[in-house]
Amino acid sequence: MTDTRSGARTKSVGIVLLYHGSSSPGAVVAERALAERVAERGRDVVGAVLSHLSGGDEELSLAIQVLVAKGAGRIVVVPMFLAPGGHVQRDVPALVDRARGRFSGVAIGVSEIIGASQSLPDAVLDLISQAE
Repeated sequence: MTDTRSGARTKSVGIVLLYHGSSSPGAVVAERALAERVAERGRDVVGAVLSHLSGGDEELSLAIQVLVAKGAGRIVVVPMFLAPGGHVQRDVPALVDRARGRFSGVAIGVSEIIGASQSLPDAVLDLISQAE
């Protein structure tokens, strides 16, 4: 997005990484680290935050509020699932639809699941090359 007054590019996308959820402290640390890397590398990204499916509407709403406060004009929810199981087919769409109702002034989109990424096989092969 370009600021029409100055011609400078403005950051306007907020990313929600939507996970199944884990009570393990190590999992949360790893998830946060990924969110930070995504935010740093993303073009036009104001931030990337976590939301756990187990946290339901409240957690997704909080994630959206954080990103809007950072200046996001558009939110993209990225379902961090490898396959399109029941959560992806049923729970994620319902959760996002309810969020759209609560944040009617914010464009909220949903990406494909992480498992659909064309670069995922390269990531797997990279991990294999690093394995002992």
